[in-house]
Amino acid sequence: MTFPPPYRLRESAERAEEALPEGFRVEVLGGELVASPPRLNRHNYIVHSVMLQLEAQLPDGLSTLPNTSVGDGGDDDDLARPDLIVLPAEALQREVSRNPPDSVALVLEVASPGSTPSSVTTKPRIYADMRIPVYLMAGPRDGTLVLHSDPREGRFTTKHHMHFGDTVKLPSPLEGIVIETDELVTYS
Repeated sequence: MTFPPPYRLRESAERAEEALPEGFRVEVLGGELVASPPRLNRHNYIVHSVMLQLEAQLPDGLSTLPNTSVGDGGDDDDLARPDLIVLPAEALQREVSRNPPDSVALVLEVASPGSTPSSVTTKPRIYADMRIPVYLMAGPRDGTLVLHSDPREGRFTTKHHMHFGDTVKLPSPLEGIVIETDELVTYS
């Protein structure tokens, strides 16, 4: 595949996504294009379970949105495609394909069976750079959860390691909201 001159990461990501089989998504992470295969039902079940729990507890004015993009406006800026975000309900009315990071209160990522270690280490840095207040990573391969919060200078200063079955208590700006994980499933 050839990329358009001048080389622009976002345009290249769009072209790559069009060329890949249906269901693949392409992100711009740390200056690289990263393609992910379609999600499995167990992956989607975790996203759905967390989404239902959040929707039942979010205060008025906040909502969830699955499978969308988050990133700043530059052609070569990071563009992440998290599994789920929490953002102001009014944002649901905007005709955008990319949500600005300053409107996002939480990002949920569920690791796919083929996730590389670099994607697991790169995304926390990218979301911290974007100053997303809360980043929850679910790892169905081993039933782990990592709750990142308090982003400063390109890293999250608070990190809690948990396991499926634990209760996740969200920090500010979503304090008071809990996610029960006892029904989350691992990949077999």
